[in-house]
Amino acid sequence: EEVIAAPNRLLPLLLSRIDNVPGAIQVLQHASIFGRRFTLTHLSKILLPVVVRPPLLKELETAGIVFASQRGQEITYIFKHALINEAIYSTIPLRNRAVLHKRAGRALNDDNLLNNDAQIARHYSAASAHKEAGEFFERSGDQAARVAAHAEAILEYTEALGMIEYLPLSIKCMNKELILNRKIAAQIIGSRGIPTSRAIPYYLTAQDLSRELGDQEEAVNAVWGLWSVHLILAELDDCLSILNDVIMDLDDQASPEARLIVSYMLGVTHTYRGSLGQAADHLESVASFDTVTKRDELLHRFGMDIGLTTDSFLSWIYALQGEAEWATNASNRALQRSKENNDGLSKAFAHVFSANKCLFLG
Repeated sequence: EEVIAAPNRLLPLLLSRIDNVPGAIQVLQHASIFGRRFTLTHLSKILLPVVVRPPLLKELETAGIVFASQRGQEITYIFKHALINEAIYSTIPLRNRAVLHKRAGRALNDDNLLNNDAQIARHYSAASAHKEAGEFFERSGDQAARVAAHAEAILEYTEALGMIEYLPLSIKCMNKELILNRKIAAQIIGSRGIPTSRAIPYYLTAQDLSRELGDQEEAVNAVWGLWSVHLILAELDDCLSILNDVIMDLDDQASPEARLIVSYMLGVTHTYRGSLGQAADHLESVASFDTVTKRDELLHRFGMDIGLTTDSFLSWIYALQGEAEWATNASNRALQRSKENNDGLSKAFAHVFSANKCLFLG
């Protein structure tokens, strides 16, 4: 059975080969900071004022240390084996690594052609530049979230959350911790397709932080997440409990949108509890709000067209109360908004509720 040499066993052999290429060790040490792949542009930025001789890289290719690959505009150099990269990296004095990682992070950040946020974050983390690392971990998480790469987004947001622990306690840090907990919870739900109890600890942390900060808008955002989880689990008493708590926290500073969404959550909860009169009161107050001009803002904040779903629930309620004309009008409003939205989820939601409304009316 073949045994692959560990870096410390490989080092003497490797160094003897590198010694045959004058000036190679310093260049390779700096290159190893980037990992297994590096470009001449990035390497040159962290080597300044030392200049890399182009023939040197050719000599390293000949010596079997690196090989070149060109897919884009610039040649990428790759260590021939990951163990070579690790062995060379191990020769860098510990006191120098943080400085070099910080330079590497800046070099990658200067490159507007590449999406380097994840790499930059890890360089800053290795340099103990925790503030900058946290910012880039979050940016990397946002990029993953935009393409529904939920597991990757959770990993990056969790790394960003870890960076906050190294920073002095401040309102800004608390706000960032709150937002990251909410983002992680949203990605957990996204990965499952439906609200899941795994998200609850993150929403609870966000809720606690929002109370400490006195931020009513974020308190409502956190409650929205908690409520969604309890609703899908049919834990309606828990839904009412968390809503009653947030109502007590709201004061005159709460925005109309925050009050609107609380009324919506109460209306939906009472609908499923069968308290149709209370449900109608809450949802009619939502329907009277101008949700059309606020549609994009509410959609971004809560992930759905509140006006459409409100009318859909009202069509149910009116149908169960025997108000056929009101039920039809509410259903038609929902169907019309689904056409305007022109997305599959809106159309499915409006049509399913419309079909149920017809079933309830017989």
